[in-house]
Amino acid sequence: LGPSLGEQTAATGIVQPVYDSRVSSGLSTPEFFDWPEHATEEMARLEPEVVVFMIGAIDWKTPAPAPTDATGEPAWRGEYARRIEEMLTVFEGDTSDGRARPVYWVGSPPLQDRKQDTGVHDINAGARAVIQNHPDARYVDAYDVFADDSVSAIFGGENQLF
Repeated sequence: LGPSLGEQTAATGIVQPVYDSRVSSGLSTPEFFDWPEHATEEMARLEPEVVVFMIGAIDWKTPAPAPTDATGEPAWRGEYARRIEEMLTVFEGDTSDGRARPVYWVGSPPLQDRKQDTGVHDINAGARAVIQNHPDARYVDAYDVFADDSVSAIFGGENQLF
């Protein structure tokens, strides 16, 4: 999605996109690739007007019912929400006019494997919940965009997995 979006927006002559990707990286594996650290450096270097960020597919493994936190909620939710907040803080940053930079957070599309897809659904829900508290950030639901009849057929004709 990133390269294609970059090509399409660059063709307008209005947008000068910068595409940056790390295969198999996610917010749940900072030891593999530290997105907040990298984004901090890139925001300072590029000073973008807008950020479009797509992440989550590789994080399908993160949701787990245990351990739980003090409220009885799965502990991964709070930690993943903290990491999303950290990214939003970096992305929104301090712009020259003092306003938050607009951020478009693109959720993961459906995944073919049922277990992976269930994890992605939970990751997307967590991201959506955090982002709704940021007035300059928008959650873009790629899951719904790509979940058509062919996705339904993969899961035996079910239209709703959750």
